[in-house]
Amino acid sequence: MLDDVKFDRMNCYPVKEGSFIVVLNNQIRKKLGKEEGAPVIVKFEMDTVGVEKSKELLACLNQEPEAKKQFESLTMSHQNYFHKWINSAKSADTKAGRIVNTINALLRKMNYGEMIRSLKKELSN
Repeated sequence: MLDDVKFDRMNCYPVKEGSFIVVLNNQIRKKLGKEEGAPVIVKFEMDTVGVEKSKELLACLNQEPEAKKQFESLTMSHQNYFHKWINSAKSADTKAGRIVNTINALLRKMNYGEMIRSLKKELSN
């Protein structure tokens, strides 16, 4: 909750020990009546719903022990980024490509953000 307004599935990012940033887009700030940079009161609740796991990714990870080890070393939220990205693919070809990119990134010890930045850089070259 932010200022007594309930929001589902918002991410917070650590910035230093004990401090976090919650990114609020313009739509959320308007709903709260806040300007950019304004403080809010935050109440966290445990997310018990979880994210749908990509069965295809999990099957591929079982065949790539090093990638699986790297994947399992990531926080649950970072694992979920990969699952969401793969599950959001609209075609089987896109999904397969995303799984390949994920496995390759994990073998290079990358997290989701590093992989996405690397892929964007490759596309711009």
